[in-house]
Amino acid sequence: MKAKICLQAGTKETISEAFEQYISDRKGRELSDKSIDTYRHHFNAMRYFLDMEIPIGELSHKDTESMISKMREWGYARYSISSYL
Repeated sequence: MKAKICLQAGTKETISEAFEQYISDRKGRELSDKSIDTYRHHFNAMRYFLDMEIPIGELSHKDTESMISKMREWGYARYSISSYL
């Protein structure tokens, strides 16, 4: 089962900080370096479409819809977009 980063309203932690915590947790569970590299690649690609320095608690549905729309404009396939989410 895939682990997810939990979104909680009012959380001051940025999306970048939450991602780094997630990576740290995955390393602690001995996830392969290749998987960690893939996660980082996806995360860095998402920076083109979403501000990763906003508090994760302020991330809205509108933000994610905008990100998906921009990814489609750039020619990302539906399945590729899904892998980023």
